[in-house]
Amino acid sequence: MLLLVVVRSFTLFQQRGSHTLLYDARIEYKNRTLVFVHVGKTGGETIKWRLRVICDHRASKRKKARCLRMFHGIESALSRSTIGYVHCDKIRPKKSIQLATTFLFSIRDPLDRVFSWYQYMHPRNCLLNQPSAACNLKKDSNPWGLQFYRDCFPTVNDLVNSISHGSHPRKRRLDLTSKNDTTEKCTQLAIETLQGRGPKGPTNHLHFNYLHLANQTISQFPNKEIMVVRKEFLWDDLKSVEGFLGGNTLYDFEREGPVVTHGSEKFPYQAVLNQSLVHIGAPSLCCVLYEEIQSYSQILTRAVNLDDDQKQQSLRHIFSRCGASSLADLIENCANITSQFPRNTFQTIIDATTEVDFFSISAPDQQY
Repeated sequence: MLLLVVVRSFTLFQQRGSHTLLYDARIEYKNRTLVFVHVGKTGGETIKWRLRVICDHRASKRKKARCLRMFHGIESALSRSTIGYVHCDKIRPKKSIQLATTFLFSIRDPLDRVFSWYQYMHPRNCLLNQPSAACNLKKDSNPWGLQFYRDCFPTVNDLVNSISHGSHPRKRRLDLTSKNDTTEKCTQLAIETLQGRGPKGPTNHLHFNYLHLANQTISQFPNKEIMVVRKEFLWDDLKSVEGFLGGNTLYDFEREGPVVTHGSEKFPYQAVLNQSLVHIGAPSLCCVLYEEIQSYSQILTRAVNLDDDQKQQSLRHIFSRCGASSLADLIENCANITSQFPRNTFQTIIDATTEVDFFSISAPDQQY
């Protein structure tokens, strides 16, 4: 079965000539209204507990009352200005994305987001007396979970190794006719899943990715302003957003609500990549996640609450992990990397005729 991974040049944002149309950042703070776009595995649950609008959409009266008690003191400008919430396929209230001036994205290094999802869903991380998605996968009734975690990728190193070398997972193998068939089936499963084409439910965090959520929001309203909160700098970025909204940049977000970890600090299995795979495996993974990295980069570059140094810091970090200096460089690298995969398993198509114009502010080939 032929698996096509299409690596192409595209942009999330409306173009005027060769430059992306930017929203006028000089909106008066009192006129800004936000929709929080919660990308999975980016710290969004922690941010949610600091937004009053979320309380109105809690599942029960008890949960709503508990949520509202969090806002008995001075409410942040961020909370007062947020009028809606987007997560997976939910938009609450429905018309909020039309009415808001600004989309506030929670974001994270795309590789770390994948590793966090893998760890969160791993059946070994089903904790006693704590129902979770991992516990659902642990049940033998879930065929996808059995194939993905037991037969193909019992560790994150098996997952990355399958992509980087097309090598056979080190433990169990599917009941197929040959080892080569098994290798290709597992590699194909990895690529489909990581690109958001896995089954609904266990792979929702990967299906509703940067590109999907940008298509729900930015692509429909390309002139709206964008702000971001990076998980790696969560408290600092929340304070920078607060300042943009005319609030106190010293606002104590850390103490305002719980920090949601889903119990990850207690997980028996921690998804840590072997050092030997860092330089070999990560660049291959970046090729699979190319569109995600491009979407992440464009959202980050459009953020009005970050200065150029902050943007470049995050861009340099992801590109260095990919063994590249820019998105254009990543395209070239991926052509070489994917040519080493087993025949008919991973074919990369690069549209060399399309002009590469990824960033809305920096030049296409700018080095980070």
